[in-house]
Amino acid sequence: APSRGGSGRGGARRPSPASIGSAAAHGMGRSARRPAPRRPGVTSTSPAGRAGPPMVGAVLVGGRGRRMGGPKALLEVDGTAVADRVVAALRAGGAGEGLAVGGDRALADRIGATHLADARPGEGPLAAIATVLAHVAEHRPDAVVVVAPCDVPDLRGADVARLAAAVAGGEGAVPGPPRQPLPSAWQARTAGTVGELVASGRRRADAPLAVL
Repeated sequence: APSRGGSGRGGARRPSPASIGSAAAHGMGRSARRPAPRRPGVTSTSPAGRAGPPMVGAVLVGGRGRRMGGPKALLEVDGTAVADRVVAALRAGGAGEGLAVGGDRALADRIGATHLADARPGEGPLAAIATVLAHVAEHRPDAVVVVAPCDVPDLRGADVARLAAAVAGGEGAVPGPPRQPLPSAWQARTAGTVGELVASGRRRADAPLAVL
């Protein structure tokens, strides 16, 4: 399963300004296919051949990347935008729908995802997660949602699939070890609880893990 640290097996390291352009990916060299832009309405069902509840993948792309000279999502590793790699991993792991949360529609189109405006821009990752869960729960309350930041270019389809399988077993949310809140998998039905936490002023992405 993915983690934020290190380059161990299954790890998902984040690029720093000094490392952009270095060899980083594990089999993720090809960018995601870019379908025609879609409106964020009814989410897709599971791809053919994947058992279990429908799965939606979401990548958080709202970071402005001031220290990096441009949107963090478009920083490149081996010639491919980091968000492109994340979208490809989400699809490889079984996501029938790829959402880009935050940013703008042009950025979402560029990485082959459906744009979803952040309901609380600038309020942190938990608010973005709440946006995703509320959207998916409205259309597919039975869905599993895997959420990843845009800056984990080593994320693999196998990591995504493991997270989705773990949460499909009944847990409300499953973090990436060691209890890292992102990447993570969520039941869409937890939207209400996560939304209440955000409304109460909670901002840490791991806040729901103690109550779900």
